[in-house]
Amino acid sequence: MHPYEHTPLLWRLFFKAQRCVYFCGLFAPCIIMGIISKLVDDPQVRAAWIRLLVFTIEMGGSSCMKFGQWISMRPDVIAGDIIQALVHLRQNAPSHSYEHTKRQIETSLGKNIEDIFESLEKEPVASGTIAQVHRARLKPEYALKGNDGKVIRDVAVKVQHPDVLAQTFVDIDIIFSGAGLLFALPFSKTEFVAGMQRQINFEWEAYNMNKFKENFKEEIALGSIIFPEVSRELLAPQVLVEAWVNGHTISELFDGKNPSTKNVKGPNFTVKKTEEEVMAQRSKFSKLKHYKEKMTEAWAGVIFNTNAKMFLQDNFVHGDLHAGNVMVSEDHPGSVVVIDAGCTCQLNEEVRPKFEQFVNAMCQGDTEELAD
Repeated sequence: MHPYEHTPLLWRLFFKAQRCVYFCGLFAPCIIMGIISKLVDDPQVRAAWIRLLVFTIEMGGSSCMKFGQWISMRPDVIAGDIIQALVHLRQNAPSHSYEHTKRQIETSLGKNIEDIFESLEKEPVASGTIAQVHRARLKPEYALKGNDGKVIRDVAVKVQHPDVLAQTFVDIDIIFSGAGLLFALPFSKTEFVAGMQRQINFEWEAYNMNKFKENFKEEIALGSIIFPEVSRELLAPQVLVEAWVNGHTISELFDGKNPSTKNVKGPNFTVKKTEEEVMAQRSKFSKLKHYKEKMTEAWAGVIFNTNAKMFLQDNFVHGDLHAGNVMVSEDHPGSVVVIDAGCTCQLNEEVRPKFEQFVNAMCQGDTEELAD
């Protein structure tokens, strides 16, 4: 049950009405321009409408952007040019202010930032639909230990955006009602709600990451895959601290763009990188690009085997394993790094035997069994 369900009825009705009015006003220009685009059938008008669509989804908040992410992985339902534009939502969501980050960390962990970190970068290195990530260095007493026993002090601090809890209260109902009028939804509201509920509580993500580490301990020992170490001491529903990974996502490596040229967007600011920072990142990125020619097949094999193991052996699946959540380490180019494990899924015991029969029949080409 959502925490807001315990609030007074009158407040809930007012809040729902407020969000409905907001969404109507927000999407009205986009809907009008979409109709115009359909009528005039002009590529430039359609491109302008798609840009407006992405901007509108970003302004819709965390639930709206997460919906856009899920849709962006379904080219069988949505047009290719829209899919391409929505990919932007996976890695380049708007960020919040450093003041909120500081306040959220101190409130959630009950400690002053100066007592936990030797340093904490004010500008986020990445921002997603639910949270943003800051690079930091822990004080020795809070250091993590890796699988090899090494002390880890360089960490990524994940801090939830403001108003995420409020935006997940009623927005999902509005989104599914509106989108359902336009096209057949490729996933159920129940699945989406379950995924969102776990993603807004980082304690679930910490649990999931530790479970994946247990499930893949043999692969981790071989060095083919990495799940970052998570701090159990510095953990709260809105804050998560995990080992820093030097590397780049699969999407950055294969989309032909250099991520070092990107600036970080915020509500009232844009952080520009210095020339030295740009050149340093380009150098590291170029090294991984060099490895790409040699390692593509190996990376693909690891990702395929990881998915197969999750589905067929462990019945514990990373529910958001798109190219923005799979990294290649600069320090260990042969290793694939899996991040952002807030969303997971499992088949229940009633469905799992049927799924195993289906996969077995498919592998054997048994069409009669598949039809049954």
